[in-house]
Amino acid sequence: MARDLIDFGIERSRHEHFFGREDVLSAIDRHLDGAGAAGRWVLVTGTPGMGKSAILSRWLDAEEQRGHRAPHHFLRRDVMDWDRPEAVARSLSAQIEAFYPAQRDPDAQPESRLIELLAKVSKHELVPRGERLVLVVDGLDEARSDGAGQNPLPGFLPYALPPRVHALCASRPQYPHLGWLESRGNVRRIDLDAPAWAGSNSTRPRGRARTNGPAARSGPTRRRGSRRGSTRGSSRRRSRGRRGTCSMR
Repeated sequence: MARDLIDFGIERSRHEHFFGREDVLSAIDRHLDGAGAAGRWVLVTGTPGMGKSAILSRWLDAEEQRGHRAPHHFLRRDVMDWDRPEAVARSLSAQIEAFYPAQRDPDAQPESRLIELLAKVSKHELVPRGERLVLVVDGLDEARSDGAGQNPLPGFLPYALPPRVHALCASRPQYPHLGWLESRGNVRRIDLDAPAWAGSNSTRPRGRARTNGPAARSGPTRRRGSRRGSTRGSSRRRSRGRRGTCSMR
């Protein structure tokens, strides 16, 4: 449905000055091209600031320039409902239905809409034409969970990929639910923190890490007493802080 579509143009424009990392992009292409007809997952991991979102955004640009459409979603905590599993599933489904309107089922149930749609697109569109479809999902670790310790990934990632459907995802490496994804035998992981990518990492743009979400908001810490004032004034402020009922840290 059209109302389920999300315009990620602003998010993608944040990475329009992307440069370098051609080796990472080539590795993604090798993993996807080498999958053949079998569905494959490619997982890009890295600590904050390693350029995961920029890499996926640049790969999307390249894929579109090659004439291939790729349904995509950028999970962002506290940005509308972008981090809710049901919103991700709706967003991906709506894009795929726009690409292949003949496979849209107006009576599809929300919880099975994406899985059933991918199966039909695979059978009736991709396999007969020898084409592929790549789902691109950035920020797995930002997915909202309904309860502590609950894994939200099954709410928007298919448990199995049908023929000629692949998935390119990115996450921080410490995300505890990655094991659910990596338990599949058809996952290829690109760990940007590994020594093999040290040379590539040195050429990445030196920008801020994602600024949404609790873990990404921690910026440089301001040093206490960094403002220059008289010794008497500084002592007076410290004295007032000790006498108060609480101190700011």
